[in-house]
Amino acid sequence: MVEANAAAAPDILPAFFANARLTAPEASAYLGYHLGCSVAVATLARWRCVTSFGPPFHRIGRRVVYARSDLDAWINKRLGNARRSTSQTVAAA
Repeated sequence: MVEANAAAAPDILPAFFANARLTAPEASAYLGYHLGCSVAVATLARWRCVTSFGPPFHRIGRRVVYARSDLDAWINKRLGNARRSTSQTVAAA
């Protein structure tokens, strides 16, 4: 019964995803939930310190938080346009 309900409503988010600001472990889980592959907390830390590839973040004192809206925008930017074939090229926006 539980599996049938979960399969019928895949858009229901776990409770802590409802927060507007997510900690690094929560952001890691959120990205894994939406991308379908995990993003380690250490990877988020590396992206913050070494590259500009990762999602935007905010500092509250020493604490790092991610806005859920920033994570969604980053995911959409990285995913790009859907393709029907691997040989299909994406038109420049």
